Amino acid sequence: CRAFILQARASAQAEGSAADCAGRGRGNAAAPLDRGRLWSALVCTILTTQQPTTELSLFPSLPQSPEITRSWVAAQGGRLEERLALFCRSRGVRYGTQKARFIAGAWTTLETAGAWPILEAAISILLAGEPSLLRERAAANAIEGLLDGIGAKQARAFLRSLGLLTHGSVIDTRLLNALASFGIQALPTPAALERRAVYQRVEDFIESLCRSLSDLNILPCELDALVTQAMPHNPSLSF
Repeated sequence: CRAFILQARASAQAEGSAADCAGRGRGNAAAPLDRGRLWSALVCTILTTQQPTTELSLFPSLPQSPEITRSWVAAQGGRLEERLALFCRSRGVRYGTQKARFIAGAWTTLETAGAWPILEAAISILLAGEPSLLRERAAANAIEGLLDGIGAKQARAFLRSLGLLTHGSVIDTRLLNALASFGIQALPTPAALERRAVYQRVEDFIESLCRSLSDLNILPCELDALVTQAMPHNPSLSF
């Protein structure tokens, strides 16, 4: 793990990319977290789940604001899911029908059922003090319980897209493969990670691993960024 981090950091410097997510994340969080930004991040999180990173350019014309989404709903006579499913099919989105249902359901929960304040309260947990795993986990759990289709991984990916994930981890096949390549054994299967207790145990382990490398001053969010950066150069880390 140490050798990987040092090599990946050197590569990041050579390529001019920044993996220092701590400073970058707090800067992102300083931008206004209005409902438009929250909705855009939520839609992108759902659509890009299990989507190869090389295909993320497929999504430039998403309904990335509440205003655009309302116009879609009005144009379709309320049939947002149908419009989203067509959008997903036209762009080859994996599991597009299911994702369309999740996005439409999230819109109904937030806009029709009036759950925006609950989502905003979850985000406020992270804005109220210094970043910590406990704060990030509490926010992720609240989001996970609010919206269908948002599990532990997606809730943290949502927070990461907002610059609010520092100590937590978006644990997927990519990160599990990286941990295995570091020689870590007895890792759970992706299916087992759907259980909150299992997910949190792995997340605790990743934070502990980073703390054990205190001389490198690495946080889980930077390890995540370095693994993502290394994927094009190391096929064993890919989806």
